[in-house]
Amino acid sequence: MSTHRLVAEQFVPRPQAEVFAFFARPENLARITPADMSFELTGTDRTMRRGLRLAYRLRPLFSIPTTWSSEITRYEPPADFVDVQVRGPYARWEHTHTFEPAREGSALGARISDSITYRLPSGRLATS
Repeated sequence: MSTHRLVAEQFVPRPQAEVFAFFARPENLARITPADMSFELTGTDRTMRRGLRLAYRLRPLFSIPTTWSSEITRYEPPADFVDVQVRGPYARWEHTHTFEPAREGSALGARISDSITYRLPSGRLATS
């Protein structure tokens, strides 16, 4: 099964430290996940740091509930953090979140870069 990479960037007209702090709060995952996915954090430990394991449930495809847990393997405020799937729907999932000061036109803010390396599961639900 092949490994894929998805990269996306977005400018946010807010200071880098503020943008990082928003994305580094696990409870904000529900705010940035589409409502129809029924995202719910299930773990109680939510203090962001290296080694934190987050557990959550969501209903992404065909209303099939999915449980997922990921571990924060890198945490370097306000520059970046990485979460790696420990248990979930993918054969591999590593998500790097990078935050840099940026300017877009006359606006100062932060550039968020997301890089996801993933491998789909094998079997009936896998596609290539």
